[in-house]
Amino acid sequence: ETPNLSVVPAGTGLFPRQPSAVRRLPSIIDELKRQFSIILFDAGGAEDSQVETLVRWTDASYLVLPLGAHTVEDLDGVISLLQRCAARMMGCILTNVTVETVS
Repeated sequence: ETPNLSVVPAGTGLFPRQPSAVRRLPSIIDELKRQFSIILFDAGGAEDSQVETLVRWTDASYLVLPLGAHTVEDLDGVISLLQRCAARMMGCILTNVTVETVS
């Protein structure tokens, strides 16, 4: 009910694993760019190759992390991956939201 804000439900809450779904991302992102000035994607749980694909089609990247849920080594790995993908890192957002995983 917020003016000028549209939200697409997360579905299962997991980043798609099917190669066919990942291949469709560029065309989906292009369509969304025609309709919206800002688009936010949550790629939590994405595999390295999926992150590489998504980063190619985005203008900026942020890490969104729940406080205390990750080790320094976890973060080093993610940041290294994003750097290898030439992601334009804009910052990090720390939350106190509990993250639930879907199994």
